[in-house]
Amino acid sequence: MRSPKTGGERTSLVSWLNRVLSPRTPFSDPEGRKGLWTRFTHAPDHRLVTYRVPLAGIGARPWRAALLADLHVGGHAQDLRRLAAIVAETNGLEPDLILLLGDYMNMMPFGGGRIPPTTIAQVLARLSAPAGVLAIFGNHEWKYGRDAVADAFAAAGLAVVENEIVVVERAGERLAVLGLEDDCYGNPDLSLFERVPPGMPALVMTHDPGLYWDIPEGQVVVAGHMHGGQIRIPGLPAPVVPSGRAPRRWANGHIRERGGHLIVSAGLGVSGFPLRLGMPPEIVVVELVAP
Repeated sequence: MRSPKTGGERTSLVSWLNRVLSPRTPFSDPEGRKGLWTRFTHAPDHRLVTYRVPLAGIGARPWRAALLADLHVGGHAQDLRRLAAIVAETNGLEPDLILLLGDYMNMMPFGGGRIPPTTIAQVLARLSAPAGVLAIFGNHEWKYGRDAVADAFAAAGLAVVENEIVVVERAGERLAVLGLEDDCYGNPDLSLFERVPPGMPALVMTHDPGLYWDIPEGQVVVAGHMHGGQIRIPGLPAPVVPSGRAPRRWANGHIRERGGHLIVSAGLGVSGFPLRLGMPPEIVVVELVAP
């Protein structure tokens, strides 16, 4: 069942400003310079968050998937250096699998940092995991120009798995990973669920958690897009979330609804304005364990 709201029915001032004022593409600043904005745009420290999620068919040894979401590279000063450090840290976690959940581009309408997708992809190509590194795109890739970003990722050897099933392996054990296109801009192929090999555990990637309304019940889904609200007041729901069908209660964390599990990363970058308050950026590790 679809949510009673669609992305076109709920907008925010920030998303409207982004649509009206977004910088022209292609971006031509591989250094991501911030100029006068530098002193105001240094990234806060990020945290490492781990969730343990039961998944039928997983063996005695858990699968560990590292999630990198909403990097928006160039939103902060010295963001290329920061991205390289995040890549090195993620590799150091030694996950079985690394999942890139979209929104790699900085589309903020001010402050510079217009880093082209080729530069971003070259840094992300340093990621390494035994079962692979898989990527999907978010709304900002579609807004920038999906084909241009796809070409950059392909040239860097990064696997984009939108509307695909990829079976990854680890020491003879197999896991089906389903990548879906963005809920607002793409055309997610929900028929993938009918083609998962029988009895094989499956993990679902989507950028926007609003798609969770349409995904068959009982799935394990990982997503980003929401930034955890980006600004949070302790004890209160996110005052502002990106446009889409996801409710505020899905801003980040481990959501147990519709008979399944939805993990929403608060992401690593910023959108709209270069500020996080009460919601630090995060690398997320999901441990898939036997029920």
